[in-house]
Amino acid sequence: MGSAKSLVMGLALAAVSIGAAASSTATAAVVFLDPASQVVQLDQNTSGLNNCVLLSQPGGGSCTVAASGNASFGSQPGEFYNAAVVGFVDPDGLLQYKALPMNGPAVAFTGSHFNYALITDNLGDHVGNTGTCTITQKVGAATVGGGNILAGSTTSADTGVAQIFSGNAAIFNIGASPQHFTITVTGEAFYAPGLRYGSVVVQYRDPGNGITYDSLPIGQSRDYFGFRPRVFITDFDGQAGNNSGLLTVEHAPTVPEPTTATLAGALLLLPLANARRR
Repeated sequence: MGSAKSLVMGLALAAVSIGAAASSTATAAVVFLDPASQVVQLDQNTSGLNNCVLLSQPGGGSCTVAASGNASFGSQPGEFYNAAVVGFVDPDGLLQYKALPMNGPAVAFTGSHFNYALITDNLGDHVGNTGTCTITQKVGAATVGGGNILAGSTTSADTGVAQIFSGNAAIFNIGASPQHFTITVTGEAFYAPGLRYGSVVVQYRDPGNGITYDSLPIGQSRDYFGFRPRVFITDFDGQAGNNSGLLTVEHAPTVPEPTTATLAGALLLLPLANARRR
């Protein structure tokens, strides 16, 4: 009996050690974002960047915005944009973001200013993109704004994607297949003196290989399942000079906690060990 118990407890202790080792190898990656320099700059100027759709400012401070189309960022299966993203100023003056599901229902907005809608790609990778993302802004049934983003546009004559890289976003090229991970954003950021960013954009590939966006409030953490995450904030082109603050963006693998389950499983072997002794 003693040897059987020793064997089972040895297995349990080994499981604890393995769990601890796995936790110790899961290290976080941290990137700092300075809103005065590391910001995705946007405009719809045909002589400038022309990398977003500017939204209109309807009376009453409410509207809906929808994204539709077949925009693709590559030729591999699933390499489609699952969403677009909108930047707007909420009633409290915070610059916030919301994702627009591609070919999904319109998203309702209430705010003091509606800035822009966009999709993104890595710097220089847009050349092989295909398809279009159409943005439609409405008040009730009336269309009040919107436009088309050509995913593969290489000229400022046509609205294209906003390009992101390590100079204007937090880039985490960790893993090439879906995994659980956590993004945490702390600090504070201002898009003008006294006016804060309320959230950041989290971009990642979902398990189907499509680009998905999420709005993560500053000061919070959120778990995701996917790969190649990027985190960024935006501003109008040429207006980042009065931005200030500093954001800390942390990417951490979400490590399973096998210790408890494995220990319980090992302890369940005790009756079996006793049965064999009998």
